[in-house]
Order: sequence, then structure tokens, then C-alpha cells
Amino acid sequence: MTPLSKSWHEHPVYVAAVAVAGTIGLSVLLYKEVLLPAQMAARDFKIEELRRGIDLLTNQKFDLEQQLRQAGTLNSATTKKFEEKLNQVNSELIKTTTTLNEYKIGNLFFNGSPYPIEFGKVKVGQSIHLVSQKYPDAQLEKMDGYWSAKVEHPYFSNVAFYFFEKDDNPIYQIRYSARYSTDVGPDFLQNHIELILGDPLAVSERHFIWSAQQNLAIYKDEDHAFVLGKQGQPPGGWERPLIRFLEKQNTRTSEINQKPQQ
Repeated sequence: MTPLSKSWHEHPVYVAAVAVAGTIGLSVLLYKEVLLPAQMAARDFKIEELRRGIDLLTNQKFDLEQQLRQAGTLNSATTKKFEEKLNQVNSELIKTTTTLNEYKIGNLFFNGSPYPIEFGKVKVGQSIHLVSQKYPDAQLEKMDGYWSAKVEHPYFSNVAFYFFEKDDNPIYQIRYSARYSTDVGPDFLQNHIELILGDPLAVSERHFIWSAQQNLAIYKDEDHAFVLGKQGQPPGGWERPLIRFLEKQNTRTSEINQKPQQ
């Protein structure tokens, strides 16, 4: 992935379009200071509560399996009793895990942040070496210029961190990819991003840009993936659609200026 020429970032049509596209913001003081923290606390509590439930059920399952093995020498009535308890715990474990996964899928983003929930530990501009620290359990594939991490999430399966090979190896783009087996429809990710950042700048039928906090932007040209990077630095392969978009805008502007005024 290579940054696009700076001149395109400064093009007045591009700047104006991105500014208009990213219109959603948290402007109500009551919401920011009272309701928003309460919502965040409730969300975090819900996730931790479900995780604690899964841990508890997992431990119960292990204990019952141990007891069931020991009961193998006892009568069938005792064995049946442990089997029934184990089946009940297994059923509850599946139910709780499903609830947690559904909750995560339904809450991909929060508070206008372009970083998906649970994936804001490492940000654009930070060192690539933080990835190993912040995601110690992730399966990392370290390549020249980027690291790819397989993650445990019901929607996202992979996060790729692209970095400059200089100084402390700062990250300049992050790509979030969904699981191919996720059956949520082609517009799922598009709709979730629009919920937090509003309408995008539609560069083409499949190329979309959202303006985000801290001079960041979301670039999306696939149904189940997007790239987060700096404003004016789209992923590789975006040069041609951006050039065509700006040429069309310039043509329209010229046509408007050439119309005789009545």
C-alpha cells in the first residue's frame, strides 16, 4: 500500500466532499458527559459479564467431565446424573457463547471511533512493535512492511498492520478483514460504518471514504473489509478511481460555470 500524491489530498473538490461526507459528530454536552459514559460502561459490563459466564461454565464442564470419568466404576444411575448435568452445562455454554458473539457483531463500533471495538489497542501512528504486546495471543505473520494477525472475533478474522520501515516503524494503515463464513449480508459493514460516521464520499460504485477523528479516514472497496489510515493516503489501487472522480467533478464544475446566467 502506498500513499497517494499529496496534491490529490489538497484538491478543493476532494477536501470539500470529504468534509461534507463526515457530518455526524457528538455535539450535545449532556450526551457526551452523561449518556455516553453510561452506554460505554454498560457495553463493557455486558461483555465482561458474558465472558465471566463462559469461564464459569467452562470450569464446570471440566469438573463434570472429571467426575464423569471417575463415576465410570460406579452404578449407571450415578453416571447418568453426571451426564445430564454435563449436557445442561454444555447447552448453557453454547447459548452464552452465542449471545456474546451476537453482541459483538451487533456492536462493531462505538462513540464515533473508526477503530472496531476490541481493536483499538494499536492505532495508526504507533509503533508496529506494540502489536506483539497488545495482542499476545494472536497468531502473527511478520512480513516486510506489514504484520498480519489472526484474531478471535465472531466477525473479524484478520487485522493487517502496514508500517514504514524507519525510526520506530510507525503504522500508517490498518486493514480489518471479516470472516468469509460470516453470513450477515454484503451491506452489513457498510451500514455499521455509516451509523458511526455518516454518509461516505462515494468515489465510485464500490470505493467509499469516510472522514474520521484525528485526521483519519476509512477506505472501503470490499464488502467485508476496510482500511483505516490518514486522510489523503488511500490504499494502493485507489489512484485511478480517485483521478476519475476528480475529473468528473472538475468537468461538472466547468459545465456549471459555462452556463449562461439568466
